[in-house]
Amino acid sequence: MYTIVIADDEVALRQAMIKRIDWKSIGFEVIGEAENGVEALELVERLEPDLLLTDIKMPFISGINLARKVREIRPAMQIAFLSGYDDFSYAQQAIKYNIIKYLLKPISSKELTKELVDIKEKMDVINQSFVSSFEVDQQQLLVERLLTPLVLDSDFVIDEKQSGYESYLNQEAVQLEVRASLEEKTRYLVMVIRYFDKRRKNITDRNHLLGIKGIVKKYLRFGSFYSGKKIITLLSGQAWEIEKYVNIIVNEIVQSSERILCADCYLGLSSISDSLMKANLLYSEAMSAVEYGQGSRRSINFIGDIKRTSMICYEDVDKIASKIEKLIKSGGTDEIELYLSSIFVMFIDQGATRADIDLLMIRIISSTCALVYSVCDAKSSALFFNKASELSSIFNKHSFNEKRMDLIGFCLLSKSLIKKQKKMNSEVICDELMEIIDKEYGNEELSLGVVSESLHVSISYLSSLVKKNMGETFITLLTKKRMEVAKELVLYSSAKVLEIAYKCGYSDQHYFSYCFKKQYGISPNKMREQNLVSSNEK
Repeated sequence: MYTIVIADDEVALRQAMIKRIDWKSIGFEVIGEAENGVEALELVERLEPDLLLTDIKMPFISGINLARKVREIRPAMQIAFLSGYDDFSYAQQAIKYNIIKYLLKPISSKELTKELVDIKEKMDVINQSFVSSFEVDQQQLLVERLLTPLVLDSDFVIDEKQSGYESYLNQEAVQLEVRASLEEKTRYLVMVIRYFDKRRKNITDRNHLLGIKGIVKKYLRFGSFYSGKKIITLLSGQAWEIEKYVNIIVNEIVQSSERILCADCYLGLSSISDSLMKANLLYSEAMSAVEYGQGSRRSINFIGDIKRTSMICYEDVDKIASKIEKLIKSGGTDEIELYLSSIFVMFIDQGATRADIDLLMIRIISSTCALVYSVCDAKSSALFFNKASELSSIFNKHSFNEKRMDLIGFCLLSKSLIKKQKKMNSEVICDELMEIIDKEYGNEELSLGVVSESLHVSISYLSSLVKKNMGETFITLLTKKRMEVAKELVLYSSAKVLEIAYKCGYSDQHYFSYCFKKQYGISPNKMREQNLVSSNEK
């Protein structure tokens, strides 16, 4: 059963659609209705429907602008437009927003039912791509043959004598549609995706390629392949394309996995490079990012948003330290204890000397301190480092078991501090969001997307964080602030209503008056009149 929100400023038409159609029989449930674009946007953010059916010409926010705004916060949601004959050409501008259907007015209940059945079938096909078996064709084999060594092989390097090979690879990328053309200044980044069920089991398999490809192909050139319980995707495009579409892509993937697969999705994204030959470096960054995000509520992780030590290790001790680092970030306390205990047993069985054990502990303590320093605030880091300095006595202990227990305690302390810091960070982000609202409420362009860019977090993450921590949507918080300021100006200033509207971030006086009356149950002018009467009586 798909959920739907219906938006149309014609009350009679909207009510007729809701009442005359047997929604349940065609696989839909109406969960909200809106009479203008503002209400529709609020409902989309709060209710997260599967489909928005909206008139293309709406008060306050038009259908086109509404599509643009909802694509930022719910890219996985489908949109269908209702359009009159005169404005159908206008509707064609919305092609870039992936509108699933254009419906022409006037339309009968029977015709609308038929169109909705068609929409449902299309949505079924889209959703089925996430659970269908992925069939490897010749094109996919060639893409994997091109990308696998480039992305996964850390020894795949190019020297001056092989410089012509990079040109060959670029030509292959164009031929396989991984890159648009040789003439464009193409940029690359790597995205790593993992899916987990509710028991925290990695359920990623090759079949997930189909759903990923279905989303990414709408926006950028790319090449995807499956390897080691993860989906690896090389994205390519011009700088402006990557900047515009990457956030939409990752949010749509996360939202689709939650809604269709009922699975948790973790994405790691690398920095951007202008060379295909740096694919392995980008892959390493994406892996670092996705591992950092696992175990938290942060599904989308950009390498630029985190600081961490390198995970490219070749010596056994370095590999063990890196594994501990991963467990501290996203594993359970039991996993840390079991892994460290197994390492001590392995070292002892292999005849490790005291110096070998000390080297292991130094490496783990060092990397753990670096991890805490990169994530925690100065106060928490200082307390942790004091604890670390106390560990100097661990090297004087002769019992391997005592060393093991002290090291486990140290690692569990670091995990506790990082977990606490993540919680504090979410509270800090919400505080910073409210500061932005307090300062920028008069900016008409202020949106969840603008704030997410300012705070360097994804729109999806920020939206869920605000609803979880503050119990309200961003739009509700922003509107409340604007209305509080507006009320003060209405009651205690001589400014005209139009001037007040501009100061509060509204260029449309009618839209402002609508929001004001919705908030206070009375128009701005009426409130001012009543206040004057009350003052004169006193």
